[in-house]
Amino acid sequence: MYAAEYKWSEAETVFRQVVAVWRKRAGNDDLETLYALRNLGEALEGQGKWLEAEALHREELAAWRKRAGNSDSETLYTLHNLGVTLDAQGKWSEAESVHREQVAFWGKRAGNDNPQTLYALRELGITLEYGGKWAEAETVHREALASWRKRAGNEDPQTLYTLDRLGWTLEGEGKWSEAESVYREALALRRKGAAIDEPQVCRNASSCAALSANSENIMILNNSWLRF
Repeated sequence: MYAAEYKWSEAETVFRQVVAVWRKRAGNDDLETLYALRNLGEALEGQGKWLEAEALHREELAAWRKRAGNSDSETLYTLHNLGVTLDAQGKWSEAESVHREQVAFWGKRAGNDNPQTLYALRELGITLEYGGKWAEAETVHREALASWRKRAGNEDPQTLYTLDRLGWTLEGEGKWSEAESVYREALALRRKGAAIDEPQVCRNASSCAALSANSENIMILNNSWLRF
């Protein structure tokens, strides 16, 4: 209840008590202990206590690996949480390793085109971006984009979001012409399914305008921002 209402400090106190009770009652590797550890870790995340959350997620992860194996959904969910805490601390190299592991195990468990695999691939790409590994991020986003196109079509929100990430990555590499082309595609696809003044349409138009100083995109921006 406390977590649902974002009373993270109170939630932390409660979950610490729950963890202590379950450790004493059932041991460190019991399911209830592990779920309580997860809840406590997420309560710590909610307060920005990333280092403490990291330690709990690592403990939980080791227990899930031992109990259920590397490809179990609980192990993979805990890997995700660990990756989030590492990203939040700017530990890009460690986060990259965790996200690569996620991708590998989701691919093994569910296939390379499964949404969970693709979400893990996205997290990896974003971590690579923040770590300044633009070329590797580009490769990852292109792989994810091809899979989303195949799975959901060009106009699906996941495809469009992946296009946005690819455009951002190409900008990071200084590939201005390629980035503009990607943003133009995203803009055209969004125009088909959204009003011209939808925020993301405007963002795509803004990116195109910044890269090409295109008068049509500037006109779209001028007309759209007046409506907000």
